[in-house]
Amino acid sequence: MYPRRWFIAWCAMATLSLSNVRFPSRSWAQAPSDDNIHFLWFFEARERRQPGDRVEHFAITQDTELKIGGQLRLAVQLRKPCYVYVIYHSAEGDIKQLFPYATRPLEGPDTLEKKYPMPPGEDMWFTLKVPAGKETFYLLASTKRLTELETLVETYTAAPASARAPLVPKIVA
Repeated sequence: MYPRRWFIAWCAMATLSLSNVRFPSRSWAQAPSDDNIHFLWFFEARERRQPGDRVEHFAITQDTELKIGGQLRLAVQLRKPCYVYVIYHSAEGDIKQLFPYATRPLEGPDTLEKKYPMPPGEDMWFTLKVPAGKETFYLLASTKRLTELETLVETYTAAPASARAPLVPKIVA
C-alpha cells in the first residue's frame, strides 16, 4: 500500500456532550476545504474511572488509554462522494474492517449525509476485553476507491488463521 497517496486521518479529536451522546453535530471533526475529501467523524469512549462511579463519556485522542471493560464507538458521515475505510488492528494482531460494513465501499448519492456508527446500531459500543494491549483504528479516506486495500482485507478475512499474520503488515503499512 502507498500511504502517501491517501489522506490518512487518525481518529484523534472529538468534543463530547454528556447530555447528548447521539452524534452531536458539534462533536464532528471535518475537512476544512470544499475542494478536498469531505466527511465527518466522531470517536468517543465511556468507562467508570473508579468502581461505583458513574460512567464518564470522553473524547478519544491519540494518547487515550482505556481500561479493560471500557467502551468505545465511532462514526463517519460522508459529505461529498469519497471512499472512507475504517480498519481495526487488535491487541492480538487481528485485523477487522469496520467500515464500510460490507466488503465493498458505499457508493451513490443515498450514502451522503447518513451517519454510519461503528458498531452499527443504536447505542452500540465496542467493549475492551483481555488481553490488554495497543488497539489501533485506521481511518483512511480517498477520492478514489482503494482496491488494493479492499483485496488485502478480503484475502485476510478469507484466509485461515495460520495464514493471516503475513498479511497484517501489508494492510496497516
